[in-house]
Amino acid sequence: MNIYNQNESLQDLKENDYTLQQLLDLFALMDITLTNQVDLILSTCLELDGEISLLRSEITRFGKRVKENIERRDNLKRYISDLMHTHSISRLRSERFTTTLVHQDKVVVVNASLVPSDFKTTEMTERVSIDQDALNQAVISGEQVPGATLQSTRYITVR
Repeated sequence: MNIYNQNESLQDLKENDYTLQQLLDLFALMDITLTNQVDLILSTCLELDGEISLLRSEITRFGKRVKENIERRDNLKRYISDLMHTHSISRLRSERFTTTLVHQDKVVVVNASLVPSDFKTTEMTERVSIDQDALNQAVISGEQVPGATLQSTRYITVR
């Protein structure tokens, strides 16, 4: 198989979601060895890993930009609020906007342990944990445990 066809196949693998049978049929048509098939698939996996890494960094970058823009917006609104408060203006009209200064009181709990019990409610929650080691041992030894089953998986490691 020449390099052009291999690169085209690599792009095809990356962009389409093949079933195992479709992959087998595709490779049979391409008439390439098992080693080359694995090489082609793993090359695709590496390229996808690179794209995943790039997309994750973009998500992080956009998340930071969102936070910065929210902070910038809130600071600008706070400036208008302070300005209106300083000049005792409750409503301000411009060509595009009508701005109203609203005063709202809010109770904030700064130390919950100091709040009298008259203002508290008690909620009981039960937390259940499973002894995974004991459960593994029982199920692997053949014991039937309701709610648990032995599941086998296959995977590959690539270095």
